[in-house]
Amino acid sequence: MQKRYLVLSEDGALEVPPVYVMAETKELALALYCRKIQSKEEFYRDYVEGRSIDDFLAKLLFSYEDRMRAEDGVGLMSPPIGVIRSKVVNFFSQCPELGELYMRFFEQKDSSVLSEDVYEFISERDTSGYDAIEDSTIPTLSH
Repeated sequence: MQKRYLVLSEDGALEVPPVYVMAETKELALALYCRKIQSKEEFYRDYVEGRSIDDFLAKLLFSYEDRMRAEDGVGLMSPPIGVIRSKVVNFFSQCPELGELYMRFFEQKDSSVLSEDVYEFISERDTSGYDAIEDSTIPTLSH
C-alpha cells in the first residue's frame, strides 16, 4: 500500500524543492524523488559530468578516505582506462547500455551523448542528502 512521504534535503537547502511522493516505502520514495526531481537539476548534471574529487566518477573510483587525502594535497592518480571501464560496467550492470553511454561521454568529453536515462539511473541510486518523512508522522499544529 502506498503512503505519502515528504521528501526534502537533509541540510535544508532549497536548490531542490521538497515534494510529496507516493510510494510503498521510504527507500522507494527517495529513489523516485531523485529520479524525477534531482536528476533534472543543473547542479546534479554538473556532478554527473564533473571530474573533481567530489563528483560522480571520483566517488565511483575512489574511497572517501582516498578523496579526503587528495583534498590535503596528496592528489589522486587517474586509474587505467580498464579500471574505470570495470567500475562503470559494474555500476550500470542493470542497464549496460547506459554504462556504454557514460563511457562514451568519458572518452569523448561530450555531455551531449548522455541521455536523460543516464542522469536518472545515477540519481536514483544516489539518494544521500535527502530524507523522506511519512506524512502521517508529521505533527499538525492548530491555532
